[in-house]
Amino acid sequence: MVGVAGSVAEHLWLGGWIEDYSPEGSMSESDWHLAGCNPDEPDDALVDAAGEVGQLFDRGGPGWRELIAETRRLIVESRR
Repeated sequence: MVGVAGSVAEHLWLGGWIEDYSPEGSMSESDWHLAGCNPDEPDDALVDAAGEVGQLFDRGGPGWRELIAETRRLIVESRR
């Protein structure tokens, strides 16, 4: 879940739906390896993890407020 979390969060943040999410082309090589997959070769476990993360980060989901807070923190930090 950690390997795919950033990519899923960014997809949702930009207005995408979890049903439209595709990890190909949206994850870094290190994230692919963290997820235990070769780049652009998702397995069933990665797809399942993306779905679970998507439910957490979906607007109104249990992690949405944390996603907003972390996004704001990263934006402010990058301006320093």
